Amino acid sequence: MILANTGILIESPIKRYDGIYLFSIIHSLIRGSLTMHFLYWIDRHTGIYRALCALLVLLVLLWVANQISRSIEADREIPLTDALATFSSTLESGTVNSRAMGAAILFGLENREAKQLVLGKLPPNAPQVLSALDTLRTLYFCDVAFILNQRGVVTAYSSQYNMRGTGIDLSFRPYAQLAMQGIPNVYPGIGTINTERGIFLAAPVRAEQNNTSKVIGAVVVRVGASKLDALLKTWAGGPAVLLSPQGLVFATSREDWLFHITGEVDQQRLDGIRRVRQFGKMFERAQPPSLPFTADMTETSIDGVRHIVRSHSLEWDDPEGDWKLILLDRRDPWWTHWSVLGAVTLAGLITVMALFWLYTLARNAVLQRENHRALEAAQQYLSELTDNTPVAVFQVLADENGRRFTKFISHRVKDIVGVEAEAIMAQREHLFDHVPAEDRAAYEAELDACIAKGSGWNTTFRVILNGDTCWIQSFAHALRAADGSIHYNGFIEDITARKTAEDQIRNLAFYDPLTLLPNRRLLDDRLVQTMAASKRDGRYSALMFLDLDKFKQLNDTYGHAMGDLLLVEVARRITSCVREVDTVARFGGDEFVVILSELDVDKTLSTAQADIVAKKILALLAEPYVLTLKHEGSSAITVEHHCSSSIGVVLFVDHSANPEEILKWADIAMYQAKSDGRNLIRFFDPKTAGN
Repeated sequence: MILANTGILIESPIKRYDGIYLFSIIHSLIRGSLTMHFLYWIDRHTGIYRALCALLVLLVLLWVANQISRSIEADREIPLTDALATFSSTLESGTVNSRAMGAAILFGLENREAKQLVLGKLPPNAPQVLSALDTLRTLYFCDVAFILNQRGVVTAYSSQYNMRGTGIDLSFRPYAQLAMQGIPNVYPGIGTINTERGIFLAAPVRAEQNNTSKVIGAVVVRVGASKLDALLKTWAGGPAVLLSPQGLVFATSREDWLFHITGEVDQQRLDGIRRVRQFGKMFERAQPPSLPFTADMTETSIDGVRHIVRSHSLEWDDPEGDWKLILLDRRDPWWTHWSVLGAVTLAGLITVMALFWLYTLARNAVLQRENHRALEAAQQYLSELTDNTPVAVFQVLADENGRRFTKFISHRVKDIVGVEAEAIMAQREHLFDHVPAEDRAAYEAELDACIAKGSGWNTTFRVILNGDTCWIQSFAHALRAADGSIHYNGFIEDITARKTAEDQIRNLAFYDPLTLLPNRRLLDDRLVQTMAASKRDGRYSALMFLDLDKFKQLNDTYGHAMGDLLLVEVARRITSCVREVDTVARFGGDEFVVILSELDVDKTLSTAQADIVAKKILALLAEPYVLTLKHEGSSAITVEHHCSSSIGVVLFVDHSANPEEILKWADIAMYQAKSDGRNLIRFFDPKTAGN
């Protein structure tokens, strides 16, 4: 037979067409360099050729195993680097609960009772303050929340462990000192009261509801370190540890490493641990055990197994230095991967023999192309890192005279504040060109104050883009150069969505999600305000307590969804009967409360006015309700429901009673209306209240 492509003649004595022989033919076709004598030699010495092929396969398998092990080693560096960046970002953005810091800042700005407490106008652990702290702690999954006065003394303390903490002086704590300076901060440590590990999130309590008013105290919440341990345990490559500035293990995926120290223990490090009291009195007499690695090492041996060491510094504003996150990645010897390689090599044995030569020839070209692509990818990554991130990265230089020069700012600034990056760096335009005039001077003054102190900043401001108001956060870290100038490296971020979410959270705290009416908390506040206004101007006010009749019958017959429709319609009807200055609130279940303010100075006229509104509500609520409930995948259900209401009314002016007593009197009158036959209005009469 003649193989025309190569001019090779294979005569009749060659008759073995098994796998090895077929490979020799394909090999000769591709290479085109085998001679007739070599082909005959293969035919005459098949056993030797097969032995050589077996040896070649063995060498290929060993070479492939070595190459794949190196590839696995290189590939594992990528998830190790990514995991280090991800874990560091999670910890730096507020540890495991970033919203808790925002809530603490908002609490310190807006909570009136907290301001009164730190000023001494309320007693320690005032119930209304404890209630607010309990809400803050439970909403954001914190185990402790407390308030410090200006002296750093605990004046209100809320804990899931039911411990008492008031009266303790925490002014030596760095988080208290930073918060008293108006700086929200993150501080890991062991609690002074319950000696539990945790991350303390501290924010200032300000005298007014703005970020420039005087700091009069601090609010602190603590996230238990167990959440840090749980986060570190998600790293599957090996142990993960969080180190204090002195190298002490504060949180770890291995419980037996807790409070060990990395590297050798010298007296200077031990004195530093005892001095800052970050870990309580644990090491006043004892010396922490040491671990066989430090944050500066690249690899170490643990339990006889090689581990790669990677670390990252966390910016937690600790005066003692940087906290470090360390991930260790276990690297087994390459021959332990044979269980994986066995199936691959057995399945691809014939392919390996056929393509082995192609792989060796193309290997250098492939490596060269991969290196070229890696270089291009690195350049592209550096470009995309600044231009395609959600934030605008900048570097501002402040000279010794306090003048600011923008050395670099990424193109994303155009989308955030509406100004071109090139124009800002060339000083043709200003970063704050779209900031409202009434805000710009205050923000400029705040930046000048930070530059004068040589400190960084973390502030928010507004910009007007295309008629819309956007909220912007600016963060910068200060780095002082040898010539006295200060380099501010930071970013600008659009936080409009976050501000909107915070507003929604505030609405959920004060309004009933079903009827959108004020809830019990806002009702109490409105009642206090109405009582104060009534006492001030001498005009009567009235409070009505309404309860629906036959509401349970509707719920039991058609379900809670139909009952919700009725409650929404009832809320709408009641609201239509009152003025804008009045308040309609859902008290709970099928009970509603109406506050009528600014009635007459005459009690008789005020009673008549309240009676008119009550009768109007009573008549409107007695009209039929046509309720339509739609179910997905089925036809809608329409129900005509008839129900009445019972209304209790109480008038008050210049009252010494508290809000709870007024609500109680209206409730007594409402139950009198029910006992007299329902669908009635009854005014509270103190003379008959006992009956």
